[in-house]
Amino acid sequence: MSATVDIADAAARLGRAVSRRRRALGVTQADLAALAGVSTRSVTALEAGKPTTRLDIVLPVLAALGIDLVAAAERR
Repeated sequence: MSATVDIADAAARLGRAVSRRRRALGVTQADLAALAGVSTRSVTALEAGKPTTRLDIVLPVLAALGIDLVAAAERR
């Protein structure tokens, strides 16, 4: 059983979700960075869909936005 994941696509989708939620909350990238304890540059990269963004950046940003990260097995 082999699973392939298009990391660039997943990173882009995550970035769009983060950006939409941040804007819906009326928060700037700088404000989000401060809330999450990361740099503004990291938030910008995450929202741009940079596939190498580390989990120690992603997880605090998601938490600051109230977004849960869920992993689920695909049904085939």
